[in-house]
Amino acid sequence: MFEVRDLSRHTPVCGVIRRILEQSKNPISCDELTVHVLEAWQRNFPPNPYEDPCLVYKLVGSFSDVEMHYDELPDIPMIEEEGRDPVLVNPHLPAEQLNEAVDQVKRIRFSLRQS
Repeated sequence: MFEVRDLSRHTPVCGVIRRILEQSKNPISCDELTVHVLEAWQRNFPPNPYEDPCLVYKLVGSFSDVEMHYDELPDIPMIEEEGRDPVLVNPHLPAEQLNEAVDQVKRIRFSLRQS
């Protein structure tokens, strides 16, 4: 369990995520990070179109100092769009492949870049 002090229900979720990543000595999976965020934040995410780990993945992807570790995952379906970062999941994939991709998102591990 992470001891994240000075957090409340009013702390922005990105602040909660950052504090947990700062305390983590090793890369942490998206699924574990999601659990820790919800416990520390003391609330659920507002209704959104994503599963909670996918929302955390999307939020962490906006941090410039976070490394994503895919080394333990099989091939992940990606969409390449000109001038944009690759998109992890193609919404036009069949449901079975989308579910598989979501399961893989949960296993992606995050860590802050060492300065």
